[in-house]
Amino acid sequence: MANKTKVAYEVDPGRRLFMVVSESADYMSGGLAPNRTYYALVTPRFGIVRERFSLAPVNKGGKYMQDAQNCLKDCRLVENTQESEGWARENMTDIRAKHSENYSRWNQKPSNEKPHLARD
Repeated sequence: MANKTKVAYEVDPGRRLFMVVSESADYMSGGLAPNRTYYALVTPRFGIVRERFSLAPVNKGGKYMQDAQNCLKDCRLVENTQESEGWARENMTDIRAKHSENYSRWNQKPSNEKPHLARD
């Protein structure tokens, strides 16, 4: 994804884990109900070599509500393409390595420090 873009991702209800990858991997869990729409932002943070990214759930009245509303209005909707799917295939070894390196560390955090999508 690039700056000023948004993506729609349809997923079955239930417990889900979402991952964002850049210099490292970061996660957001979700307890998703049927027939609901949830919103999250990809937020930058400092990295060693380049920016790292995290996922931030958007909750009514929460910290990221205004940013999400602005993005819904101003960001361009993007979809997977043959090029983006090719990038994922070509980088899958690196993606899996980052997951292996970072998931256990994320999973050991206290629940209140892990981003989580939930019903408002």
